[in-house]
Amino acid sequence: MRNHYASLDPAQRGWMDDAESYMPPIPLGDPVRATTVGVVHASDNPDFAVGQWVMGLNALEDYSVAMPGGFTMPIEVGAVPSPSNYLSALGAVGLTAYFGLLEVAKPQPGETLLVSGAAGAVGSAVGQIGKIKGCRVVGIAGGAEKCRRLIEDYGFDAAIDYKGKDHEALVAAIAEAAPDGATASEHSPRSDGLCRWSWCRCEISTASSTPGWAGVGTWRLRCITRSLSTGSVSRRAPPVSISTVACPSHVTRWA
Repeated sequence: MRNHYASLDPAQRGWMDDAESYMPPIPLGDPVRATTVGVVHASDNPDFAVGQWVMGLNALEDYSVAMPGGFTMPIEVGAVPSPSNYLSALGAVGLTAYFGLLEVAKPQPGETLLVSGAAGAVGSAVGQIGKIKGCRVVGIAGGAEKCRRLIEDYGFDAAIDYKGKDHEALVAAIAEAAPDGATASEHSPRSDGLCRWSWCRCEISTASSTPGWAGVGTWRLRCITRSLSTGSVSRRAPPVSISTVACPSHVTRWA
């Protein structure tokens, strides 16, 4: 396939590490792995005709040899404003936000949805889906401009700027924004600065002095956590039920 668009994602930084993860590391000297959208240039598969638009997990390169299955699929570019939409709302970003929120976190109308990493690609989609489902949405992001964007562009009800706040100040800001508790969709930063998406269906109470989970501090959380990448959880977390939700397993349900 001749690639016309490619996605640049935080996950690519993690794929460059020689460490065990949900995908093997990129070998030294290989092109950087990336989701691409392009046109079939030559094909030995009757399901993929020359000239057909397709997307798949390939690399930052002009041409890719793609195999059917997994993330490789035909796409309808006439149904969207730009073929690049299949790298965002109709790609892995949309899959992660939609199925992670609705099938794991399962927010209910009238609940408060707490989203950290809220100004990012997945987080901003999570918040908007939460609003569609009738939730009050509180986002956590870094910097005044990102927080402004959450409210003015994405329709969040409240935004918390974590920049310049220590642990206690951040806990207090969350408690102020969600005094009656929340259902948390947690974007979990790792110690090396990389991130993964972990989903929690939580009962969060501001009235508890019990140490909480993943740095939330004085909030009591009873969580069922799903990681959409590594399946791992913070060492500070209490025992939880963990399973991996892989994006390719949801591709056929994405319409």
